[in-house]
Amino acid sequence: LIAIHGKAEQDDRISESTGKAVATRTNMGVPITYYRKVNVAQSSVKNDFGLITEDGVGPFRIGKLIPYPGFSDNYKVEKEILTRTTEEGPDEEIVYVVSEGGEELLHLKLKYDYDNNRYIENVIGKIIVLSERYKTKSGISVGSTLDESNSAYPGNRIWYTYVSNAYIMDANMLGKVQFILSSKDIIKPFGINRSALSDQVMLEASEFKQGSRIVKIRIF
Repeated sequence: LIAIHGKAEQDDRISESTGKAVATRTNMGVPITYYRKVNVAQSSVKNDFGLITEDGVGPFRIGKLIPYPGFSDNYKVEKEILTRTTEEGPDEEIVYVVSEGGEELLHLKLKYDYDNNRYIENVIGKIIVLSERYKTKSGISVGSTLDESNSAYPGNRIWYTYVSNAYIMDANMLGKVQFILSSKDIIKPFGINRSALSDQVMLEASEFKQGSRIVKIRIF
């Protein structure tokens, strides 16, 4: 293989005089040496696609536009309306679901303008990571254990909030990244036998079962 066949070059003079698109009979092609260089570049982009950073994951960044409707070799984006429970009762929320092959990978949520009390259309305000394929530089992902995340990021704070009924570990050294833990893994969960006296109750790792794992990762 020495080249890849391209489209024919148009003969502008004849095409203009006849009113039809006429080729020059000279085909444009891509040398295989050039193609290999482009292919290598695409590979590195795909590797970065799964990297969790302090402001986003892969091509999805906090404060940037949501690529909707959109799709690529790696994902497609669909708009859904989900119902969530709040202190005021059920509330509908617009979520953009990033998926591949039927597997949900990410949830993109709209940025909220607190000054004007409204959501900003098509702008990412929060990212929820659902898939194990996305990792931090230290290798932490959905499915990583509490011990593994503490080892990678020493000094993490763990706390409970009744606002979203969630057990959260702040990813130390990762800015606005949080690891969400399963409520099934807390030894003494909040609820009937345990009350939350504030919207942020600090916890210790020892209050969770051995082998507790991250079920979601939130970037905001």
